[in-house]
Amino acid sequence: MLTSTHKQRVNAFRGMIGFVVLVAAIMIPIGICYRDAEVRSDLTKEGEGRVLAVDLGTGEPVWSANVPGGVVASAAANGGSLYVASFESPVRALDARTGEQRWEFSPGGRIEAMPVVAGGAVLVASLNGNLYSIDEATGRVNWTFSTADKVRTEPTVSGGVAYFGSDDAHVYAVSVDAGAELWRYKTGAAVRGRVAVDGGTVFAGSADTRVYALNSADGSEIWTFKTAHNVNSGVTVSDGMVFFSSADRKLWAVDAKTGQEVWSVKTAREVPSAPLAVNGLVVFGSEDGGVYGLDRLTGKQVWAFQTGDKVKDTPVLVGGTVYVGSDDRHIYGLDAQTGEELWSVETTGAVRASPLIVGNVLYVGTFDTYIHPAR
Repeated sequence: MLTSTHKQRVNAFRGMIGFVVLVAAIMIPIGICYRDAEVRSDLTKEGEGRVLAVDLGTGEPVWSANVPGGVVASAAANGGSLYVASFESPVRALDARTGEQRWEFSPGGRIEAMPVVAGGAVLVASLNGNLYSIDEATGRVNWTFSTADKVRTEPTVSGGVAYFGSDDAHVYAVSVDAGAELWRYKTGAAVRGRVAVDGGTVFAGSADTRVYALNSADGSEIWTFKTAHNVNSGVTVSDGMVFFSSADRKLWAVDAKTGQEVWSVKTAREVPSAPLAVNGLVVFGSEDGGVYGLDRLTGKQVWAFQTGDKVKDTPVLVGGTVYVGSDDRHIYGLDAQTGEELWSVETTGAVRASPLIVGNVLYVGTFDTYIHPAR
């Protein structure tokens, strides 16, 4: 029996997996799930993915479903449906219990962002520059909002407003119900990572080397913080501090109210995704293959865990366990306080999308063998 307290690995049907659904032996609440699209854009070839449901206790499949185009982003779930985006465009609603397809929507452009469920709709960002609102029950388009360039990451929804960035250098605020633009703010370059919203403030990183704090009501600037290189990863805000990485291999902690630096640490390789900040720790993965836990207040390293390849997704914490994937074709469960490996599951592709945890199910996406990195 494989449980969350045993160091064991499951071969999750080699040659088939495009998406693995792990039915856990414990009940766990919903977790945060997101990825920064910048690190997914090295895909150049259409593939054939799958969605599989695997019982974690037995390793036996519960159900499976084809996902043409390959699975490249984290899934979203609500009301018994699983929403999965494929790289070659379609978003599909699947029955989370059986895997049966309920509907699909194709925006006509590639998708690097996870779907987001809000207000009875599924919000879908596309590299064609549009944000779509899709009826959650039918898959029909409610509205379309157009920007002037690629939208690489999913919106952050707060108070009925979707906040997101575009390669056209703007941060947008759009009403979820009608798709009406409420405001836009122009930065100096592409906004490629997911924005964060907290306490009436929107935090966004830009390829112009800055992080911006904006008033969520009108988009007016509160402060800016300048780094030495692009900020392409997402931003995390927690307990009055903003955490993010820059392309010069630095992880930063900034005061959310003042924009003043609290600490920064140099990393061995680039940190491509937003860090996880919870329970006094900042946890992040690096392209050196490591997962690191730092003291939230000082930036001092508390623990480190080494995988076999690059770690490009944002870790997720549930019930004292950090879940994180690696390009070494594994997803790991680590003790949040010590970094000790509790269990790992082997897949057939690199894991670059954060796990999604809903009830007693852990969903994780992988790249199958039909999708290859650019050379």
